Amino acid sequence: MTNQKTALITGIHGQDGYYLSRLLLEKDYRVVGLGRGTRGPHWPHASRIDYRFANLRDLAYLIQLLEELRPSEIYNLAAQSFVPLSWQQPIGTLEANGLPVISLLEAMRATGDASDRPRDSLLSGFQCPDVWTAPRAAL
Repeated sequence: MTNQKTALITGIHGQDGYYLSRLLLEKDYRVVGLGRGTRGPHWPHASRIDYRFANLRDLAYLIQLLEELRPSEIYNLAAQSFVPLSWQQPIGTLEANGLPVISLLEAMRATGDASDRPRDSLLSGFQCPDVWTAPRAAL
């Protein structure tokens, strides 16, 4: 049996997913990338990524996936990150950015117990440059 760590990266198609997956592959991780599309990224190192389609709001699928993979690290990079759209559709943005985090945390809780945690950590990193500055028209 191998001691190779497995990293699960949601939202792998973006710039952060590119650099993070490359770094983890260089560190000899098994990298599993989740995305909304049926095709994985088209990068030089993409052939070394186990790409899977996923709906991050599907808790049953996430539980099944975590039970299968037993990742040591989960990186949630999936998010609606287009700032003007976030102001036009705040509820949709909350659903797109918040519900997957809750689903991932619930799946982690459901697949581990106090003596045998399948993962060490979850990093959820999405950003919005205008998160603290509401447009005057929105106030």
